[in-house]
Amino acid sequence: MLQSLISGSRGGGREGGAGAGGLDPRRNYDRLSCVIDFLEEPLLVKALGALLIHLQGRVFSLEMAGRVPVGRLRRFDLAGFVRLDNNALMSLQIFHEEKHPNVINGRGKAKEGFSLFSLLDQTRSRPGRKVLKEWMLRPLRCVEKIEERQMMVELLLQGEAMEVVNNAGRLLGRVGDVGRVLLRVKRAGATVNDWLTLANTAQHVLLLQNCLIVLGHVAIRQERVVEGGKEEGGAARVVRGVLERISGEAVRRVQEVVTCVVDLEITKESKVVAVRTGCDAELDRLRAEYDNLEEFLSGEARDVLAEQASRLLSTVSVQFLPQVGHALFFAFLSTLILNRFHRKPSSSPPSLPPLP
Repeated sequence: MLQSLISGSRGGGREGGAGAGGLDPRRNYDRLSCVIDFLEEPLLVKALGALLIHLQGRVFSLEMAGRVPVGRLRRFDLAGFVRLDNNALMSLQIFHEEKHPNVINGRGKAKEGFSLFSLLDQTRSRPGRKVLKEWMLRPLRCVEKIEERQMMVELLLQGEAMEVVNNAGRLLGRVGDVGRVLLRVKRAGATVNDWLTLANTAQHVLLLQNCLIVLGHVAIRQERVVEGGKEEGGAARVVRGVLERISGEAVRRVQEVVTCVVDLEITKESKVVAVRTGCDAELDRLRAEYDNLEEFLSGEARDVLAEQASRLLSTVSVQFLPQVGHALFFAFLSTLILNRFHRKPSSSPPSLPPLP
């Protein structure tokens, strides 16, 4: 598996030659060796192999030629977190799952019971709940970062920030799990709710960006300016860091693309993804043929009726059945059926064969 990454493709490359992407495997190895010590860090190599196995089944198969471009590698340093094993989590009752009886039969799922996490969970969105769970699984050890979080909590509890916090809470309730939605879109398995969630999330993230700007101004007014300078305090610096990670241009681009391709109003009403006219010529042609399908079938039915009316059919109609489509209904001549299946009996009794 590691060889596939070095060679630049899933299937690997020939030794000493260029890989599928035209890159020398030796050069790829040299680049990776700047980040990973293949000889001195065997655990890191094993973790990389597990990551590649995960990507091969989840992501690689979605890309052309089975390749995923990697922009950069970042080392995740565990030294800044407190390590809590399962015994510590259970003893401190940080998490506590209550399993429904149907879980035994594989039909239900566990839910969070009375625990420290359930007491602190005031999140409004699924991504926020996931982040809070990660924070409690890996508590911080850095005093400076812990104080920054405490200053943010203090800022959110200020009376001046209460209106902004309430507005942000309502907006966060409209933010969906974009990661899962995008993965289903990439797999061509997105549902109607996925497209609606993606458009709504983009719209509300832009509004959340405005809330953060207002919150940053509140933080600057609440905090004291450092003596002899104009540096920002801890809470204002955290808010500014969050704003820098939000690309308003990218979010607006996503919103524009989705709204230009998908007719959200018709999609919401019909429960079917409606693509706007003009996005694809082939799709427009097929849509026109489908819109004229009922008229085409009605014309064909009239032609069949004209040919067979005197011999077999009395009426032919075209009807649309939900979840089935267009169907042709034929009505046969009743006299023909009666003459064929209900003949009158003969007046004379049937003749018997002579005795031998």
